Amino acid sequence: MRQIGLAIWQELEQDTPGGKLYMQTAAQMLAVHLLRYYTEPAKDRREIEEAIQKLTRHQITRVTDFMLAHLSQDLSLDMLAQQIGFSTYHFARVFRQTTGESPHQFVLRLRSEQAQRLLKETDIPLAQIALECGFANQSHLTLVFKRLFGVTPRAYRLDCQL
Repeated sequence: MRQIGLAIWQELEQDTPGGKLYMQTAAQMLAVHLLRYYTEPAKDRREIEEAIQKLTRHQITRVTDFMLAHLSQDLSLDMLAQQIGFSTYHFARVFRQTTGESPHQFVLRLRSEQAQRLLKETDIPLAQIALECGFANQSHLTLVFKRLFGVTPRAYRLDCQL
């Protein structure tokens, strides 16, 4: 719980475009943690596990298309959940169950992949690519890009030009 609280606090201080989605995801994690560890256990856990469902291919496509069309915008769990008519809590849980990633992680990966394409195919400045892909700034792009791909955006661009 302390780690989630620290993550929320850090996000509040940074005020990044993805912060809203990150904060909502962290709040969902906190709620699940509280329910899991501070409420009475279910009489039959199998019933709960069987109730966990996955998104259909159509639902994943609809949400992913929406994300791609709005990458430069500040996406929220509520906006994403509305695309398929789910509550934010149910959407976040089922999305992770289906994709193996939280909605926030998934959006960051899509933004990074879009930045990767732009770095390879254009000469647009890094700061502009960061904004077009929905990152708060070039520094945020660099941090996420390096974590996902192991190189900085500048180094990636230079490698593509060789």
